[in-house]
Amino acid sequence: MSENEKREKNTDTRHTWLFLLETTIALTIFALAAAVMLSVFVVSSKNQQEAEAIHISNTKLQNVVEVIRSATSMDDLNQLLVSEYGVDGNLEAMPTSSSSGTDSTVTIYLDEDYVVVLSCDGADAGLYHFHASLEKKDEVIEEIDVDHYMKEAGHAKE
Repeated sequence: MSENEKREKNTDTRHTWLFLLETTIALTIFALAAAVMLSVFVVSSKNQQEAEAIHISNTKLQNVVEVIRSATSMDDLNQLLVSEYGVDGNLEAMPTSSSSGTDSTVTIYLDEDYVVVLSCDGADAGLYHFHASLEKKDEVIEEIDVDHYMKEAGHAKE
């Protein structure tokens, strides 16, 4: 074998190894990029599902507020809560001037994860103060305060 043939063979061998190395690096980069894209897609999909669940629960929270606003009395409100949500318990309102400071609370189960905790913080001259909080596993997501005029006899002032 001549000197030129040896050099040419060495050059061909180097080129083959470089080609294999470049191909391996390119395939590794491609696999890593695909893995990153897949993980971003999975995380994005989970975030979208979570956002949709929160939106649906917020809509249900607004529905609870509408039930409060449609009630004409505390008895009416309690009946609406039982018929709409199957609530077990009654809300009671103490006058805000009362020194007892007792509030009543009911829990409305929207689904397996979300609940609305509804309380009546008291009443003052027919104005009832309600507090509703949307919670997921004891974490408050949103809170709403609702003031609503009601008469115990049956007709709302507003």
